[in-house]
Amino acid sequence: MYQENTRTSDVLKLIKEQRPDLVLLLETSEAWKRVMQPIEKNFPHNIMCPLENMYGLLFYSRFLMLSHELRFLIQEGRYSIHLRAARDGIGATAPFLWRTSHATQPN
Repeated sequence: MYQENTRTSDVLKLIKEQRPDLVLLLETSEAWKRVMQPIEKNFPHNIMCPLENMYGLLFYSRFLMLSHELRFLIQEGRYSIHLRAARDGIGATAPFLWRTSHATQPN
């Protein structure tokens, strides 16, 4: 998601059509958070960290989140998330770290 992307209706339509269990939107702002409010009824568990610096995050889950922690470990304005979730009585833990570049570097 590019923060300045204005095709929010396309995103809402895709979520409605595909019916995912998890939705992770990156580079989101307060404006994106407001537009995504209609999906919250179907995703009762969420993590919201809209930021105006292109590092915002909106995470929606149908699964119960046992716990989550949003921390700014790398630098202020860039987060990491530690998430514990459960489905059908089975728990899982997943760390998510923000990296400065997703490009593969040559050896």
